[in-house]
Amino acid sequence: MMLFDQCKQVKAFVFAIDGVCTDGKVWLSERGDRWMGFHSRDRYALRLAAQYYPIALVGNDPLVMGWVNDLGITDLFHYGGSGISLFRDWIAANGLATSHVLYMGGDVGDLDFMASGGFSTCPADATDDVKAAAAYISHCNGGAGAVRDIIEKVMKLQGTWNRTDVKTSPI
Repeated sequence: MMLFDQCKQVKAFVFAIDGVCTDGKVWLSERGDRWMGFHSRDRYALRLAAQYYPIALVGNDPLVMGWVNDLGITDLFHYGGSGISLFRDWIAANGLATSHVLYMGGDVGDLDFMASGGFSTCPADATDDVKAAAAYISHCNGGAGAVRDIIEKVMKLQGTWNRTDVKTSPI
């Protein structure tokens, strides 16, 4: 199936946090404080898409929970067996066919999710195994616009991008 056709079929998005929504780096202070960075363009696209599509994130780090909640995204899956089971239940609960779910992953922990979703994508700097499993590889790296890239493509093809009734700030 061509990229255009796959984008037209998307009815839900799922993104890995580490390496997709972030660049995978964690900064540590001498006191043990931790920071992660998120791209404001990815954030804008997620907030916009959340007004039209079910969105879920995959990750295990409690450090990002404030960021996730601020986006209005309440569905978060963890890596491992129970995460995949919850992911499949989420697909069914949202009345979706697997082929309607876009998954973007960046590392080997995402491969099971990619196999369970319908349209597998990844950032430019994903691992080779993930790139081999992806139907689309963004020109952007994780944490540097890959999320925005695929959301914008899908929403423009479906006519939901840049709607004048949307009220969301980029930050």
